[in-house]
Parts: sequence; C-alpha cells; structure tokens
Amino acid sequence: MVLTLITLVAGWTLPLMTVKRLVFLSDTVSVMSAIGDLWRADQVFLAIIVVVFSVVFPVLKLSVATYIWYVADASDAVLGRLLAWLSEFAKWSMLDVFVVALTVVAIQVSLVGDVLVNPGLYLFVFAICLSMIVIRRVTAAAKSRMNQLA
Repeated sequence: MVLTLITLVAGWTLPLMTVKRLVFLSDTVSVMSAIGDLWRADQVFLAIIVVVFSVVFPVLKLSVATYIWYVADASDAVLGRLLAWLSEFAKWSMLDVFVVALTVVAIQVSLVGDVLVNPGLYLFVFAICLSMIVIRRVTAAAKSRMNQLA
C-alpha cells in the first residue's frame, strides 16, 4: 500500500507528457498542473472531475483498504459494508487513466503538435493498476477472515 501511495503521488506531480508546438514551444503537463490550468481557465467543473477521480477517489480507496487491512474487525458489520463499497467503486479505478490516455490521443490527432510521454504517466498508470491489485488482495483476505468466523 505504501508503494501504491508513493507512485500515485509521483504520478500526480511528475510530468505526464510534454506537448511540443512548432519548433520552440512546449508545455509540460502533470496531473496537478492540469488541475491548476483548468481552474485558471474557468473550467471549474472539469477541474473538480479530475480532482475527484484522480486524487480524492484513489486516496479514499487506499485509505479504506488500509483501514480494512490493519484495523477492521472481521466480526464487525461495518467491514461488510466497507468491502461492498470497495468492490463497487474499485470498478472506477481506470477512469482517470482513460482520461489521461484520451487527452494524449486528442492532442496527437489534432494538428497542435507532438506529444512526448513522460515518466509521470507510467507511474500514474502503475499506481492505479497496483491499487487495483492491493484492493483485490485486501478484499479477498477480509472475506476469508469473515468466512472463518462464520
């Protein structure tokens, strides 16, 4: 879980891509800079969507998984609700990766310029995939503990 959080933070802050326009103009984009750019461009709704699905949602899922792993009691009824919530919302994990990939493709298809993928994108995708594995393992272990008590 710690590795997931570290790679997630790196994925937020490191450049995802560099967009080169013409010969001498280029912009480097990270998740955090994109949120700031959207906010400054009065695209508040889009900024909030990116914050919710790329920042808040992954942190919330990892927090719930950490709570389940270290704190939750297998005999507690809350555990069942947390597991149900985690299973239901884990399906949305790849939405943020999809948004980033769609952005890269949109920029490449337009005649704006070239897009160079940077390490932040790989770390971000790795963090999301790793969080999916962590959540699956935590869920399986918690269900196993619950079944042993039944």
